[in-house]
Amino acid sequence: MTGKIGFPDDGGRTGIHPAIRPWQMGNSPVREGVGMDVTTGLARYLRHHRAEGSTAKTQENHTISIGQFVAWLAREGRSGDLDDLDADSLRTYIEQLRARGLAQASVATKVRSLKAFGKWLVREEYLGKDPFGRVGQTKVDDTAKAALSPDEVDRLLATCDRRRVVGARDFALILLLFSTGLRAGEVVALRRDDLDGDKGLITVRRGKGGKFRVVPLGRPVERALDKYLDHPRRRRYERSPLLFLTDDGSPLDPNHLWHLLERRGKRAGVHAHPHKFRHSAAIQYLRSGGRVETLKAMLGHTTLDMTLHYARIVGLDLSTAHETCDPARSLKTRV
Repeated sequence: MTGKIGFPDDGGRTGIHPAIRPWQMGNSPVREGVGMDVTTGLARYLRHHRAEGSTAKTQENHTISIGQFVAWLAREGRSGDLDDLDADSLRTYIEQLRARGLAQASVATKVRSLKAFGKWLVREEYLGKDPFGRVGQTKVDDTAKAALSPDEVDRLLATCDRRRVVGARDFALILLLFSTGLRAGEVVALRRDDLDGDKGLITVRRGKGGKFRVVPLGRPVERALDKYLDHPRRRRYERSPLLFLTDDGSPLDPNHLWHLLERRGKRAGVHAHPHKFRHSAAIQYLRSGGRVETLKAMLGHTTLDMTLHYARIVGLDLSTAHETCDPARSLKTRV
């Protein structure tokens, strides 16, 4: 008798001798009764992430990245069974993504997700070995990307009629993005009680990966936020705990933020989107003399890798910076 997934139905018995270990079995499933396709594996992987408390964004990224790979397997006429996954299929997929002109960073994100999926399949004993283990992580070009100049940000701000609530809101948003480098999702999730005007700080409670951090606010941003919140049209919705709202009092979402910046950008003759602001804020902060370790905390980077990427873009002399800030200089012992 054959089960619905095409494997012999032995009543839950695999027939595997108990002395056989996973690493002796090649890439065959090692759990009892397992013989599933990639789609089923993805569903279980997402269930794992939900149980572990992964953010909705993380789950969405895995759903898209792995789901697109599954769809590609079907289009190519390749097997969709877990035990048929191999390094060659992933390498071919990567080649086709690049041939389509997909950005290196986007390719790297998809590969990272698929490699994590492969490791999980082994850890959970759905497979005996990692099907993508021999595929290296895609490298991202470490060259400078176009950043917004202060003049371009000024032109964007000039499109905002602050007599109107939408203009006051957008003026405050643009300043906040350029001053802090917050992500789009972080900005729209801000609440009014996240602002601490006395200390000049704003609390980011829903950072990437659900991480919490505190970011300094400059006086220009504080004044712009005060003017927005004090606008008569904005005061109609004082009961809303959210900081930024649409004209009718609804919550602002990342897509809305993206489109409003796009509209402002067209009027100003500037290409603008939320992540470009984040990139520009980091570069301008370092050019103005900001410290790498402070920028890391401000942006919410888990490691220094991405922060050092910005340092390389602005040509920061890390040796000189380390000479000044070297912890060993605080020691009394002289060498």
